[in-house]
Amino acid sequence: MASVLSAMLLSPQADDPATIEVARASLALRTGQSAASKWIIWVACAAAVLALREALDLPVLLAWALPVMAMAEVNARICTRVAAALDAATPAQLRAYQVRLWAMTLVNQSLMASTVWWFGWEDHAALAATGTALQTVYLFAALANAGTHPPTFVTGAWINLLSALVYWNLYSPLTGAVNLSVIGAGLVLTRLARQVADTFAQSVRIRFDNQALLRELAAEKRAMEEATQLKLQLLTNVSHSVRTPVSAILNMTYLALKSDLSPRQREYLRVIDECGHHLRGVVNQVLDFSKIEANMLRLNHAPFELSTVLAQALAMAEPKARAKCLPLSLELEPGTPEHLVGDPLRLTEVLLNLVSNAIKFTPRGQVRVRVQVAATDHTAERVQLRISVLDTGIGLTPAQLEQLFKRFSQVNHPDGVPGGTGLGLEITKMLVQLMGGEVGARSTPGEGSEFWCTPWLSLQNPGGAGLPARGAAAQSSDTAESTGYSSSTQ
Repeated sequence: MASVLSAMLLSPQADDPATIEVARASLALRTGQSAASKWIIWVACAAAVLALREALDLPVLLAWALPVMAMAEVNARICTRVAAALDAATPAQLRAYQVRLWAMTLVNQSLMASTVWWFGWEDHAALAATGTALQTVYLFAALANAGTHPPTFVTGAWINLLSALVYWNLYSPLTGAVNLSVIGAGLVLTRLARQVADTFAQSVRIRFDNQALLRELAAEKRAMEEATQLKLQLLTNVSHSVRTPVSAILNMTYLALKSDLSPRQREYLRVIDECGHHLRGVVNQVLDFSKIEANMLRLNHAPFELSTVLAQALAMAEPKARAKCLPLSLELEPGTPEHLVGDPLRLTEVLLNLVSNAIKFTPRGQVRVRVQVAATDHTAERVQLRISVLDTGIGLTPAQLEQLFKRFSQVNHPDGVPGGTGLGLEITKMLVQLMGGEVGARSTPGEGSEFWCTPWLSLQNPGGAGLPARGAAAQSSDTAESTGYSSSTQ
């Protein structure tokens, strides 16, 4: 018994956090069970006294019941104090609590073991059997404590079994087979108690390891968030510092191009102007990407007119199309709502990214923008648009399509010019996802590509009419009047 107790007690110098946590958890469960069982023991004792008051003398019953009830009260008080001190207890204190509860249980089980002797006071077999039955019930009730502290169950089990075995052998000697069966049952229950304890300890260790992992992940998450904030702050400061001289360069270049220059000087300034615009675009893309990654980009929710957004996006892309002699047209499906609510600036950015990408990879042919209604949510009073950009460019292979919309991935430009940061389509994808939609592409090498997005936008006037039905040519003409470019750029 001493070896069992020593094996289950925590070492005062224990330094394994999981072992300490197992001891703490077992004591917490053990004290909770003992404190809660006080009223059950009181009710059981009172019921036994009332039921046996005619079969046994009242002094005999009280001599049995009152000590058991008093011990239940002492148990509850001790367990309540121990439970209150567990959180801040050291390994040495935890060991002391284990010893205290084991000693308390030893006294408690000894009192219950005397039940058969009190009830069988006058060698009344039926009453002695009743006492043995109460011992058995208490014995199996102690099994609930086996997982928290095996010595509790092992000690109590053997005290109760041996007490009953001694009484019945004195009253009427039992056969060897019966004695061996009782002892065998005790050994089986002892083994079961240890298995339950091992299972409980393993579950506590797993929970402890999981909690430690969660704390580690939370710390890493906080560190990553702090690093992301610092990175965003750095990028924001750098971008502002870079954009200021770049804007000055672009402004001075614009003014210089308006002056009298030689052809070679004009060509030099044109290259400077193109590189300056490219640099400003790269800075803006990196800053937008960082804001989206840090979850700091918030979409506006403002009313706007769809035709105005489309016209602005195409007007900004028109110089590039004109430089390559590419017709740029717009097709609006009849019934497309005109008055919407959303973020017109970001929607313009999405459309401009897709159109600019199409122009870049279209050496000849045309670029078309098609807008149609993909779905309508009448309950939420919103509409999903499908905005497609179709070109007759070089197209993409299946392998290239798989790399699209991935950060820092680039497709080789037909004339060998670098494609930029590789963030344009990734940012487009993120913005459309913030709008509740998706992006996609399909392409045939040598024939062209179609890039599409499906943003969700709210309706200003859910019951209002959409844009009037118009053909592609008429729409392109109207757009040309509002933006100043021709649908067939020459």
